[in-house]
Amino acid sequence: MRRPSKRQRNDAGASITSPQSASKFGRKKLVQKDRALRTELVAVQIKLAIVHSKPNELAPSACLPTDVLVLIFHMLSLPSTPYENIYQCMPIIAISHVCHRWRAITLACSGLWTYVSPLLLGYDWTREMLTRSNGAPLTLDIQFQFPRCSTDASLKLAMKHLDQTRTLIITSNEKSGLEHASGPAPLLESITFTCTSYRYRLLAYHNLVKFETPALRRLVLGSCIRLYSTNATMIKDITHLDLVD
Repeated sequence: MRRPSKRQRNDAGASITSPQSASKFGRKKLVQKDRALRTELVAVQIKLAIVHSKPNELAPSACLPTDVLVLIFHMLSLPSTPYENIYQCMPIIAISHVCHRWRAITLACSGLWTYVSPLLLGYDWTREMLTRSNGAPLTLDIQFQFPRCSTDASLKLAMKHLDQTRTLIITSNEKSGLEHASGPAPLLESITFTCTSYRYRLLAYHNLVKFETPALRRLVLGSCIRLYSTNATMIKDITHLDLVD
């Protein structure tokens, strides 16, 4: 085997200590130091967040047991009068962002996420509420007088969970949203139709509710809904019927 010449050895040594190689080595060291500093910074920020949260542990609400908080959250889980701000109209969403403990409690309790108003929430929050409800019986509140979003996508998504719905509330201005419904609705116990428009056309109940409702017990119909031509078997087990003028 031939030994490298003196010139070749000199060239190799020059390539190792060349400014270009040194520059690459220096950049690599800088990147490593930058990553290490960023990791330390994240660790410090986490420690600061823990320190800042300590006073919250002294608050009176922190002393309440989980079961008491769940009862309080249930009372606040129903929406109030619609506002522009979704956190005002759906208090449970705001509650879930207060602190780590409250968030853990609310997310662990599927019953807190069962009141779904798709036209008020919009598609993304409707999907999130349905996911968090985790199969628990729903109350679907369809308010056409306060739409905050495009109706079709949210309604279609909500109506896919009709088999999970126990209470259906529709406040309509000539629309019902039930054109997106496909039954059956085995858990549905209560239906309420309310009309908000003074100029409305009469609608037949059997043309709206075309899906099976074997558990239906309570029916409240506004003045725009009529029961004529309705098959008696559709409402044979009704125990509460309210026809509003």
